[in-house]
Amino acid sequence: MIPYVSPDCKMQIGKYKVQKFNRLFVASDRRIPFDLVELEIPQSIQKISSGDELSIAYGYKEDTSWELFKGLVQNVYSSKTKEIFAKDMMLKLNEKISSSFVNVTPQEIISSCLSWIGISNVFLSKQQFDKKDFVIFDLDIISVLRRIKDTWDLDDGWSFYCNPDGSFFWGKWDESFRSKLPVLKLEYGRNIIDLKPGLNGGILKTVILPLFHSQKIKIVDQRYWQNEVLARVERVEIIQFESKGRMILEWTNIQI
Repeated sequence: MIPYVSPDCKMQIGKYKVQKFNRLFVASDRRIPFDLVELEIPQSIQKISSGDELSIAYGYKEDTSWELFKGLVQNVYSSKTKEIFAKDMMLKLNEKISSSFVNVTPQEIISSCLSWIGISNVFLSKQQFDKKDFVIFDLDIISVLRRIKDTWDLDDGWSFYCNPDGSFFWGKWDESFRSKLPVLKLEYGRNIIDLKPGLNGGILKTVILPLFHSQKIKIVDQRYWQNEVLARVERVEIIQFESKGRMILEWTNIQI
C-alpha cells in the first residue's frame, strides 16, 4: 500500500537539480505522440536553454519511486519566473527521411527508420501482416507511422510512444508491458477525489500515483456501478503547485 500523501519530486534540467518549483503540468496521452511538460521555476536557476535534458521522477519512498518523464527543453520564457516547455524523447522522430521499400511489413519499415536515428531499444507488434511496397519522401518518422496505420488499415487500438527510459513501443495497446502491470484499484472516497462518468469511460481526479496511459485500472464507485469497472487509461495529467499535487485520468471502459 502506498501512503497517499504528497510525493517527493526529483527534477533535473541539464546540470541543475531543481529543488523548488512554482507549478508543474505533465500530460501524456495514448493518442498523441508526445508527452508534454510545462514548468514554472524561480528565476534564480540560470542558463537553461532549448535542448537541455529534463528528467522528472516521483516517489513516496525509495521503494515506490518511478521515472515520470525524460525529454528535451523546447522553449524558455523569462519574466518574474522562468516558464519552461518540454517534450519527451519522441522528438527524435521529427527527423525527416526518404526511402523506398519493396514487399515489406510495417515492422521492417519501422525498424529501419528507428535504426537510422539511433533508437535500438524497441518493441514492435508480433502481429503478422501482408507485405506491401512503401515509399517515403521527405517525411518525419511520426508521419511515416501514421501512414503505416492508414496503409495497413489499423484501428484506434494501435499506438506508438517512447517510455521515460527511452525505449520505443509500436503495437496494439494490450501488447505493451504497461497493459500487463499490476492493476491498481481506485475507489471513490478512498483515493478518488472526483469522478465524472461518460458514455464509455470518463474522467477522474486522484492523488499522484505511478500510472501511465495504456495501463489497466479498476474503478469502484457505487454511486454509478454496483461492480468494479475495468478500464484502460487514455490520458494522464499531473498538476502540482509546490507540495500540492493531483492526477487527472481519462479512461475507457474495458469491462463493467
